[in-house]
Amino acid sequence: MANQVSILPNPKFTHCTVAHRFVTLPALVANARLFEIACLTAAKIVVLTRLRIEVVQTAVHTAALLDFFEAFRVSGFTAVDTTNTATPVAVPKQTGEGQALTPAVIRGMTAAGHANGMTGGTLSKATFTSPFLSRGMWMLAAVPTTPNTNVMVAEYNPMLSGSAPMVFKFQEGFIVENGVLLGAAAASAVSIEADFGIGDGS
Repeated sequence: MANQVSILPNPKFTHCTVAHRFVTLPALVANARLFEIACLTAAKIVVLTRLRIEVVQTAVHTAALLDFFEAFRVSGFTAVDTTNTATPVAVPKQTGEGQALTPAVIRGMTAAGHANGMTGGTLSKATFTSPFLSRGMWMLAAVPTTPNTNVMVAEYNPMLSGSAPMVFKFQEGFIVENGVLLGAAAASAVSIEADFGIGDGS
């Protein structure tokens, strides 16, 4: 199968992982970009094998609010965001694999957060308007402290479900967004982890 992902050492494929954390702020705009990976090297592919988003509410919200954290495939991804960003560094899962990490360009929201999210990039959601990951999360007017309820998780893991992973060619990638405008009082700690591979493509 073309572009098949192997979990075994492969001189033409490099498996990587990256983690990033930040906080959300009051009045975070709807559809604010929080994290992204773009394939910006011709004739390479980036294969997303896992995406996990953890959210812990850390302050009261103005009122109870159902927020959504969503991931979208995007095209026309010619430039990553440049404002309100940090640059997480991916770690190879095994040294000596054959691909450099440079084709996968990663940005995450600055650790201190920003009400506008990340901006300045060039990309389009027009072709793929439905998210491939969407999870509703209640933000409450009281901070939840009960174990197993205060940590909210959204996860995309095709390796567990047996489905094909997302494959991004040159100038394609994915973004993670906050779906709903937050109130005047709001705060959460967010952690995003992504596992992906880099290989030769068309």
